[in-house]
Amino acid sequence: MYSQPLKVIIAAILFVTLIVAATDIVISADARDDKIPVRHPELVSGSQMMQGHEIPKQVRDDGKDERNSVFSGVKKIDAKKGIVAFIELSSPVPVDVYLMYPTQYNKYKASGLLEGVIEFKEISWLFYPVPALLEDQTVYIVSKGNITFNITYENIQERLDRLFAGEEQLRAGTEMSINNGITVVRLTTLIPGLKVRLDFTENAQFVITRTIDLARYNKGLKGFDQLYKENALKGSSDHFNFITSDFEDLYLLVRTDNQIRLKYMIWATKESAESGC
Repeated sequence: MYSQPLKVIIAAILFVTLIVAATDIVISADARDDKIPVRHPELVSGSQMMQGHEIPKQVRDDGKDERNSVFSGVKKIDAKKGIVAFIELSSPVPVDVYLMYPTQYNKYKASGLLEGVIEFKEISWLFYPVPALLEDQTVYIVSKGNITFNITYENIQERLDRLFAGEEQLRAGTEMSINNGITVVRLTTLIPGLKVRLDFTENAQFVITRTIDLARYNKGLKGFDQLYKENALKGSSDHFNFITSDFEDLYLLVRTDNQIRLKYMIWATKESAESGC
């Protein structure tokens, strides 16, 4: 058998190996936890709902689809739990539109200030979802000009079922004016697996960047040319397609010598349904 010194050496090696293995397990577990994204409730897929709280397919909204009504000022939209309300707005001339939840709307009525609201500047078309996954939702649309309004209600679970079956569905979109110079457009809300298409009325130079680089751009730490050099999602053309790979919002920076129009559309897919619809 082994001599006493050799036994001591073997025992020491085994002990160190066990410590390293245990450490690797802890580190791997921590790494997995770090990769779990913080999801907004409205982005959670059917497979990620709380057990016992899945949305029954028979749920329907009491509201009815509304087509081609024209309004200026304020429009209230209600969506009951289990329903997503798709708002579609259009205008022959660019208008400013603001979307507010009740708390924001109450502050707006009291002060007239547009703090913390979702802004859509100089748009001629907008397609926007208002999902009510865990509870009823109410939003207010405030328009500074006449717009044509359409609203369609869909059952969230049925929509997810169609996505898992392979159907691709329009999730959001905007058509807007782009002034000459550099314009920043927020592409939101993004999750992995979405298909995004950009269409410009003429060739423009553009780059798509993350929040941290936008902050550096706004502070003057990085310029457009540097962002264009460092980022992979970019081009100089009149259209561009890409698929999202993360939960982070992206920002489109467009540089052009002329005033042009941009239309972007975001499509949900089976892959996006697996991570959040």
